[in-house]
Amino acid sequence: REGLTLPRELTWVTGVVLAVLTASFGVTGYSLPWDQIGYWAVKILTGVPDAIPVIGSPLVELLRGRANVGQSTLTRFYSLHIFVPPLLTAIFTIRLLKK
Repeated sequence: REGLTLPRELTWVTGVVLAVLTASFGVTGYSLPWDQIGYWAVKILTGVPDAIPVIGSPLVELLRGRANVGQSTLTRFYSLHIFVPPLLTAIFTIRLLKK
């Protein structure tokens, strides 16, 4: 029975991790052209955590870099897009290759 469970779990976890990585590339890369669509996407995306009771407002300021969406927000999202998803992809790939 365990022989059938482990590969399925690994396949499921791999799929979920790849889906999260793909979504993170898309969400952080959406704002890079910095036109009206990118501006409003970032404004809405960074406004979502504001609904969290205690930590919402500080989390929004952490994501935006200040209270409003501006150049610092673009810099943060660019940094996230360039460094975090590729780093997570590399770590995940190394982890899979070592098994």
